[in-house]
Parts: sequence; C-alpha cells; structure tokens
Amino acid sequence: MTLTLPVYFASNCCLGGLEVLRKQYKELATHVDAKILAAHLYQRKAITLKDLEKIQSLKELPTEAAEWLLNIVLEQPVATYLCFLEALRDTDHHHIYERLVENSDEGWYTIATTCRSHSESVHRT
Repeated sequence: MTLTLPVYFASNCCLGGLEVLRKQYKELATHVDAKILAAHLYQRKAITLKDLEKIQSLKELPTEAAEWLLNIVLEQPVATYLCFLEALRDTDHHHIYERLVENSDEGWYTIATTCRSHSESVHRT
C-alpha cells in the first residue's frame, strides 16, 4: 500500500512528531542503530543511495551516523518521518518507536502504523 497524504494533512498531523524527534535528538543519536534504520529507509526509497553510503561509512562513529540520519529525517517531507517510524517499529527499536508515538499527536498514529511503501510519495532531490 502506498501512502499518499495531502500536504496540508500530512504536515499538520506530523508536526508534533517531528517536534518530539527534535526534543529527543541527543538521546536518539546515542540509542539508534543508524545502519539498520538507513537500510530500511533506503529500501522504502525514503533516502538516497548516497545517504545510505554516507551512513554506512560512519560505522566507526555510530553517534555521527545517527545524527546524519536524524538530520535527513528532519529535513525531508513528512513521508520520510513516517518511514522512519515504521523502520523503528520493524527493527529492534520498539521502545523508541513507542516513545515517539505516545509523545506525539494521536492524529498521525494510525497513519504511521499502516504505512507500508512510500516509493511514490517520497522523492528526494
């Protein structure tokens, strides 16, 4: 299923989630496995091959790799954030996913949990 959201709906529903991501940036940067998450995001076409390679090249610097990934998620369209949530949920990051979801507006929870493929709705320049 491809998730396509009207711009006004997507931005209004997920602004709270992105704000939570910003507030927990430092903690996330030290607790996520950016390589695993980046692979999931690349598979869903939410990040480019160049981004994936950059994150993989930082394998000796896991915090920097996580920061690189978080910056991408914060700078890209809302669909990228939804893919990030899905990647957290589908990998060994359930506790982080739960924290982000419970601290955000409930309006996008259903969207995030039903998000499957964003290949048509996420386009990076």
